[in-house]
Amino acid sequence: MARFLSPRRSLVLGFLLTALVLAAQQPVKWDAHLRDGITAIKAGNAAEAIQLLLPLYERAKALPAQANALPADDVRRVETAMVLATAYQCHGQLDQAEPLYLEAIQWLETDLGTNASMLAPAFDNLGRLRLEQGRWREAEELLGKARDLYSKTRNAQDPRIADVNRLIGETYLSQGRMAEAVTLLEQSLVVLRRAPDVAVQIVAAALRSLATAYTIQARYPEAEKLLEESIQLNRPSAQAELDLADSTLALGHLFLLLRDTARATPLIEKAVRVFDVHEDSHLPNALSELGAAALQDGKYAIAKEHLGRALDLQQKFGWDRVSIALIQAGLAEAYFGERNYDHAEALIQQAIATDQSSVGKTHFTVARLLLVEATIEAKQRRSSDADTHYREALEIYQKNFAADHPDVLKARRDYSLFTKTLRK
Repeated sequence: MARFLSPRRSLVLGFLLTALVLAAQQPVKWDAHLRDGITAIKAGNAAEAIQLLLPLYERAKALPAQANALPADDVRRVETAMVLATAYQCHGQLDQAEPLYLEAIQWLETDLGTNASMLAPAFDNLGRLRLEQGRWREAEELLGKARDLYSKTRNAQDPRIADVNRLIGETYLSQGRMAEAVTLLEQSLVVLRRAPDVAVQIVAAALRSLATAYTIQARYPEAEKLLEESIQLNRPSAQAELDLADSTLALGHLFLLLRDTARATPLIEKAVRVFDVHEDSHLPNALSELGAAALQDGKYAIAKEHLGRALDLQQKFGWDRVSIALIQAGLAEAYFGERNYDHAEALIQQAIATDQSSVGKTHFTVARLLLVEATIEAKQRRSSDADTHYREALEIYQKNFAADHPDVLKARRDYSLFTKTLRK
């Protein structure tokens, strides 16, 4: 499964300036500092934004009795929490962002007053955070709440609602609900294409989301066309460098699925350089794709280097368990290629346990890992174990994909080759 969905690239920033002019006695330069933080977030400089915003948040949380402190009911308290949460989320520090969103939501739900319009973006961004954490059902619920709130003041064709629908489509996709996902993603893209003055990054993200769905369905020419369009949209914007890298990585992944490493590798390397410069949390996924390219070329030592670094970084972030499992599986394949079967088996069993604990036993990512495990077991002449895992993988794929899907066909082919060896 491709792990290059990127909801945080389009975090909701529109709420951030709603309260800056409310208080006549506002602290000196408060609005300027908040605006500077927002500007840094939009420019992709999340680390800089955190440095700017953290002192502001700490000041906002100060006791009312302290000098220059904000009144307890000042909306800037919750607004500062939400801005800082957005900065942390953009920097991949989801554990830091989460309590700030929850704090803001609790404040807004108990003391809405004139600030009801801020609750929808709070649910929206927390839903995006849950999507990144792989907590897809929670993400779906939160995004649904945001959509319901937006719908009270916006029409059905509003781009904000369409963008939330795109994200709900991504939750369906991650849960393996393919038909529902594709329908919602296609509808969202139509609305966003037609919407006047919608940011190009939002349209580009919608193109990438639908391309991801098409890629999983093996509709490669359609996915490639969407990704090329996404790249063209982001290319002129200096502030869209990370979005551009996301689309470039997605296209590189698609070429890997087509076994075309000559086209895939330069694209993935370009994305790696961008993510590395920005210390971006998408770097481990890009490195894992680079490791996958090396695996296809039989360069196992290089694959282990890229995948090892990817695993270290992903475990540092810690929130995307599916990505961790897939990287572990890649490392298992690298060790298998070097005929270190014991190490390969230990890694793939760890990967399966990680993945199943995150997505359950019937998710299509589990099938891929079971095929790797079966291959290792077959090489160790553990025919009964291998047969069981080949069958389990094939059953999972058949439940998730059409009969002519490449993953289904490959699983059948691998199992057929395995059974032939048993008859010899």
